[in-house]
Amino acid sequence: MLDTMTLSPLFFALFIFHMRPPYLISVSSLFILWLSFLSLHIFLPHPAYLVISLSIENLVKYVTTMVCVAVDGKPVIGVIHQPFTGFTAWAFVGVGSNMRPRSSYSVSPPKVIVSRSHSGKVKSFVHDAFGNTTIVEAGGAGYKVLSLLEMPADTIDQADVYIHITFIKKWDICAGAALLNHMGGHMTTLKGEDIDYSGTPVNKGGLVVSVGVDHKAMLERLPNWDPEKH
Repeated sequence: MLDTMTLSPLFFALFIFHMRPPYLISVSSLFILWLSFLSLHIFLPHPAYLVISLSIENLVKYVTTMVCVAVDGKPVIGVIHQPFTGFTAWAFVGVGSNMRPRSSYSVSPPKVIVSRSHSGKVKSFVHDAFGNTTIVEAGGAGYKVLSLLEMPADTIDQADVYIHITFIKKWDICAGAALLNHMGGHMTTLKGEDIDYSGTPVNKGGLVVSVGVDHKAMLERLPNWDPEKH
């Protein structure tokens, strides 16, 4: 039996092969994409054998597996799967999704979710922007995006905005961007620029992520910050 690391990328490679110009996604392509996610679920060993260190630190809730399809640098399909709960969030921009924004968000001040591995400087940045607000430290960009959305159960932290002030890989944020794009949300750099998911694999402009709030107003409250100098 092929293991996850072999089988899932194989199916996903077949999906990409089916994506020919003008990049219309066929039923067969979607079926192959579904097989890639199914293989992650069927062939994934028991979690206890995978992330013993995460279990010790009680970090398994942050674990996600993600796939994104971007066309011309724009995310069009995003999937965020939580292997330890079995929950999968997905969106096909302009077509459909099993996710939606929460019914309400706080902006005065917002609850901000940040990276637990870069919490020192980002805390000061957030306090400069929003004052004495609540900051949630968490792992995983996929988890942080889900914290902004309506979840089927109270299994993750809730936040009103996600902020990241250092470099981040585009493959780590593309799936979340697709979900947000479908719901009218925003994932931009700290300067409010849209992120191009083609070309270089690194986003060097930081992140401001929101849905259901005035994104431009959030950006205007941020202090000046250049991720390339920090």
